[in-house]
Amino acid sequence: MGIRTGKELLESLRDDRALFIDGERVADVTTDPRFAGAARSLAELYDMQHDPALASGTRLSSRARSTI
Repeated sequence: MGIRTGKELLESLRDDRALFIDGERVADVTTDPRFAGAARSLAELYDMQHDPALASGTRLSSRARSTI
């Protein structure tokens, strides 16, 4: 599997996980007002990995490549 997109990340968060805040179960962290903004921000970061305009500045050093 390659690097996830933001959409794939958000879909993966809709997995019926048990998350509680102030004693209340959060049904969907991607739509709950307390978490939706953070989920969208993280999805935007995931999408940046697929942006060709940003790819030209992404490089791995030879040291990093040897550990992958």
